[in-house]
Amino acid sequence: MEESKKSYVGIIVVSSIVIAAILSAVYGSMYDDFLLDFEAVVVTLLSVAANFLYIIGTALIVLGSILVATRYVKSKIRAPFVPFHGLPRARYLTISLELFIGAEVIKTVIARTYDEFLLLMLTIGIRGLVAAVLYLEQRWHAQEHVDHTGPLEPTQT
Repeated sequence: MEESKKSYVGIIVVSSIVIAAILSAVYGSMYDDFLLDFEAVVVTLLSVAANFLYIIGTALIVLGSILVATRYVKSKIRAPFVPFHGLPRARYLTISLELFIGAEVIKTVIARTYDEFLLLMLTIGIRGLVAAVLYLEQRWHAQEHVDHTGPLEPTQT
C-alpha cells in the first residue's frame, strides 16, 4: 500500500486562500470602504506589473541593438567587404513586442472608460501588425541565409 504524499505547497496555497477569505469577510463587514481600498491595491499592483513589463521590453530592445551593432562593427573590422550575416535585430524586437502586448493586456483590466479601452485595442492591433511584419522579415532573413546556424561573424575568405 502506497503512502499518501502531502503537497506542502498545495496546503500553503489553500490555507492562504482560506485565511485571505476570512480576513476579507471580517474586514469587509467592519468597513464599507474595504472594496475601494482593495480595488486601489489591485490597480496599483497591475500598474506596477505593466510598467515592469515595459521596462523589460525596453531593456531588450536596447540590449539587442547594442549586441547587433557590436557584432556588425566587429564583422566589418575583420572583413569590410563581406556581407553581414549576424543575428537580426528583429528577434529582440519580436520578444519585446510580446512583452509590450502583455503590458497592454494588463492595462485593459485597469481601463475605466471606453476611450481608454479603444486606445488600448488600437495599440495592441498596431503592435500585433508590427510583430507580424517582424516575423515575416525574420523568416525572409533565414531563407536568404541558409547557413544561419554557422558563426555569427563571417570569416574572411
